[in-house]
Amino acid sequence: MGVEILPEIPEEDESCDEMSRKISTDIKRLSKISDRFEDIIGKGMRHDNSNVLLGINDLENGIHRHARKRKHRLFKDFSRSSSGCCSLYRKYLFRKRMRSLGHILYDNFIKPLNTSIKCFYFYPSLCCKTCMALTYVVYISVIPHVALVNGANYSVDITEAVFLLTFISVAWCFFLISLPWVINMSKLKIRVLHILGLLLTSGSYFMVHLSVSHDMITLSCLVFGLGYGTTSFVEEIVYRESLGVRKWELVVGTLETLSGLFVIIIYFVIYMLKLMVHDIFLVFFILVSANIVLWIVAPLINFAWT
Repeated sequence: MGVEILPEIPEEDESCDEMSRKISTDIKRLSKISDRFEDIIGKGMRHDNSNVLLGINDLENGIHRHARKRKHRLFKDFSRSSSGCCSLYRKYLFRKRMRSLGHILYDNFIKPLNTSIKCFYFYPSLCCKTCMALTYVVYISVIPHVALVNGANYSVDITEAVFLLTFISVAWCFFLISLPWVINMSKLKIRVLHILGLLLTSGSYFMVHLSVSHDMITLSCLVFGLGYGTTSFVEEIVYRESLGVRKWELVVGTLETLSGLFVIIIYFVIYMLKLMVHDIFLVFFILVSANIVLWIVAPLINFAWT
């Protein structure tokens, strides 16, 4: 190693046996080796420092140059394909919103309607709810007019005609007194009570159809109030028990919507036919009686079918 790296250094003379010569030769060799190492180390340090400085400058220039190229390429790509990226994102949002809209329509309209059509007790419930909604409104709005128009012979003023509506509330209060016993009734007794309420309601219409005297109208208001209180409390329980608690949560929205739609249609038909007051009471007596028969026959049909 010493000969190949440092050829100018004289090697040790092995033929010399003198100790002093050997020591002096060793000292000279060591001093030359140390000097040469110092020169090499100094040159290497200067070279390394210059390379480090050059490397730092090159690195900074490369970073700036790369950043400029990247910035230029970014703006170029954005200006070229920004419309495409926005269109893809907008397509994604549009598909997501349409999917959400489809789920909302299915959960709130299609699924309840499909469940309602397949359920047997939906049709009696729809007929009864539509009929009762019409019955309450027609009776409460028409009976003061009947008492006022037909009470000219026994001098009924408008205050007394409107006061007849309080008899409906008084009879309703009589039903509310029996409410603690009604709550604890069985399902069969609740159904019987529902039919009884429908029977009282139809009887109140038939009483006004037979006679429009003041006493008959007063008695009809009391009977209607009792039937109205009974049916209004019991009908939802009967619908829920007939349809089932699980189906009731799905069907109730469709039942309310379709019953309201049929109420508007029947109002329009009555207006177009221009029925007299006595004819209106007769028509609703028939409708309520038909619902009574329907709720008597519907459990039998369902039992025979299943």
